[in-house]
Amino acid sequence: MAVYELYFSPTGGTKKVTDILTDTWENERKLMDLSTAEPEGYTFQQDDLCFVGIPVFEGRVPKLVVSRLKTLVSNGAQAVAVAVYGGRAVDDALLELTDVLTETGFRCGAAIEAVAEHSILHIYAQNRPDAQDTADLHQYAGKIQTLYEAGKLADCVSVPGNRPYIEMGGIKIHPEGNENCVQCGICAGVCPTGAIAAPDFSRTDGSKCITCMRCVSVCPTHARDFNPALVKATQEKMAPHFARERHNKLYISEK
Repeated sequence: MAVYELYFSPTGGTKKVTDILTDTWENERKLMDLSTAEPEGYTFQQDDLCFVGIPVFEGRVPKLVVSRLKTLVSNGAQAVAVAVYGGRAVDDALLELTDVLTETGFRCGAAIEAVAEHSILHIYAQNRPDAQDTADLHQYAGKIQTLYEAGKLADCVSVPGNRPYIEMGGIKIHPEGNENCVQCGICAGVCPTGAIAAPDFSRTDGSKCITCMRCVSVCPTHARDFNPALVKATQEKMAPHFARERHNKLYISEK
């Protein structure tokens, strides 16, 4: 048996959540970054336990992650679906993730909604996961571990959501480099979609960019971002959707 932590975490929030969930197995867990092409075709064993964490994009699973998950060879391994969101709503993302994992052959007996700081509007869910979140996630992991080791974690869990899934409108804003860009190319090296390329690393190909914010989070000169006025206007428009404090949730099914 091996414990895997699979994550797509452009700005680090999703990985914070999956790190907490798997820290019981810290010395033996295997990490897999879904933002790279390396996981494609990876083969698991039936007795493996895989925590699969994704950020919620417009109420859905990022399309890039869906395509990469579908290349994995599950061999019936057990999976825990983890949808991480910035305080607005999960919408259909958790349902879609469990569907994708099941279609790929995983047994998905548990699923989690978890809150982390919003990757664009940082005032929402700021500094989360916090101490209470950590306690919640540790409790969830303990329940999952107990059932899994006893062979009582079910093959399929029921989670909220709708089919067909909510339509993705496509985020129309994309981060660009400003006058502080030193053309180091670090952003291009980590962009999961190849939206930044030579000869001008300050530019972004809007047809490829999924606004994951990874380029912003790694820029050593803080040169990549949006127009501040645009961010402020978006924040004011979206404020009503973030008015209610959100909490983590565990969905688990026992045999």
